[in-house]
Amino acid sequence: MKYNKRIITEAVRRVRQIIKEQEEAPAEAGAEGAAQADAQAGDQGEQQQGQAIPWNLNIAQAPANLGDMIFSGKDGPHVQMFMDFYQVGASAAQKKGKEFDPLQFVKGKGLTAEPRGEMGDPSRAEFAKQLAQVATKQFGDAATLQKRVEEVGASLPKTGMKKSEMPALEKDDVGTVADYLDDSDGTGIELTPKYTIKGKEYNSWEELKAALGGNEEEQEEPAANRKDETVLRRWMKMANLNEANPAMYPKPDELKKGTKLAKAYLSAGTAPVDGKKGDDKAAVDPDGTVAATEMKPTQKNIQVAKSLMFALSGGVPEFGGYVFGDTDGKFKILDGHHRWSGTYIANPNTTMTKVYKMTPPQGMDGTDFLKAVTALGNAIGRDQKQD
Repeated sequence: MKYNKRIITEAVRRVRQIIKEQEEAPAEAGAEGAAQADAQAGDQGEQQQGQAIPWNLNIAQAPANLGDMIFSGKDGPHVQMFMDFYQVGASAAQKKGKEFDPLQFVKGKGLTAEPRGEMGDPSRAEFAKQLAQVATKQFGDAATLQKRVEEVGASLPKTGMKKSEMPALEKDDVGTVADYLDDSDGTGIELTPKYTIKGKEYNSWEELKAALGGNEEEQEEPAANRKDETVLRRWMKMANLNEANPAMYPKPDELKKGTKLAKAYLSAGTAPVDGKKGDDKAAVDPDGTVAATEMKPTQKNIQVAKSLMFALSGGVPEFGGYVFGDTDGKFKILDGHHRWSGTYIANPNTTMTKVYKMTPPQGMDGTDFLKAVTALGNAIGRDQKQD
């Protein structure tokens, strides 16, 4: 079995990280120590509720009294959070030469006062009053709002994906994506566990790339020293690497549109290349519907302020983003996390429309499917987004 240097280096890095985490993990505290820790956590929680709320605070860390603050109709940390959120949005828009309306989502719902200045400014007081009125119409009471915010926070994965690792597809790409995820029409990427090119099998993308001559700008590196392959296998297992198929798909941003490797990747699943038709097909519905409760985030950070702006506007039922069906029966979100979170908070029973729904072939691992689609996006000219 051959391993390239990049895979071995990654395995070693992950194992070292695991060992470091185990060494740094504190010993279990006794009953007295646990009680003290709980008391300290409670004190910190009470302090946090009265402190400023960062504009980009992760919804999983939303204050336990956020609903009460919003429904109070009074100025407070939540008003400053929205102000800071607006200012960041305005600054980002200005850099792009665009205008920014901080209340664009909620003006139609009665929230028209733009808060300014320090605590006590009349504009802040009016904003807080209008905010409470809009929230009452949308949620009914503070407890309902708080519960939904906490449900979204609890749904976030502990180890979410980075934007730089996820497919960077645009709305207009859905037809092209559907073509390349279906090998029946002369175009199609490889979705089975190995590449077969004119009768010859390749167990990884690295093997196929080497056979194709590799990238012009890089040279294939020799395999790293392997004194004990048994130890290496154990390391890879600890690091949760797929030993049988360590590098089935290209790395993010490896493929560039129009290059030899990109063209090879986009045709690797077609019958003239792999000798099979219909084995590399993932269902793509460009006009799908999915219940908000059946969607799951893949990012571990969703901003509470942005989510609330969407929620206070009534949500965004017309989703306009990509999801993929995973083995747990849920549809995992690739883009549009805040549209989903805002809609869920507005009404969890919403059915999302205009969902670009992708369903991997039966038996294909969700992580592998994401890697395949990420490389597909790169090959058609979509560069990875920054974290």
